[in-house]
Amino acid sequence: MGIDYGPFREQVVAIIAMEDEPIPRKRLRLLKELCLTADKSIELSLGIDLPSYEVSSDLLEVMSTYVPAIDRLTPKIEVSDIGCWRLPLTAEYDSKNRARYPSVSDVEAGAKTELAHRFVMRVGLSATLGRFNFLDHMCRVHACCNPTHLDFVTPRENNMRSHLYKKTVDGQPRLI
Repeated sequence: MGIDYGPFREQVVAIIAMEDEPIPRKRLRLLKELCLTADKSIELSLGIDLPSYEVSSDLLEVMSTYVPAIDRLTPKIEVSDIGCWRLPLTAEYDSKNRARYPSVSDVEAGAKTELAHRFVMRVGLSATLGRFNFLDHMCRVHACCNPTHLDFVTPRENNMRSHLYKKTVDGQPRLI
């Protein structure tokens, strides 16, 4: 473990157990703040800070311990060097240059087929996500489902950010 695991575990569990609005902006903000202060963070060239690999790994372990649906998903997740919880995805974009996202099926958690990042937010932070509740991948990795890499945004903001970040790969500027 990269951090003092006892207090970190207790704080993550307290945040998960909190009750607030159906779209848990407060819980997500607290979780991000906790993870960014637990250890050194990774700063992407876009000016965005993400929790380190160690903190992201520890967060996955804590959440899989306390959230059975995430525990069932954990064997398929690979934690990348920038802390993304990556699920298998054959290609980031389809033939029409549209972003592709991994999906999850978990009957016990009520997911016939659901996008992985939305699934993790729903089961991990009890988010009620409707059709017009967008999640932006701050890390720019479509296969990522780490909640600390996600942000609740409006459809307009999501569209604006996607155009801004078109020239990045894994949060880093494209060379070509």
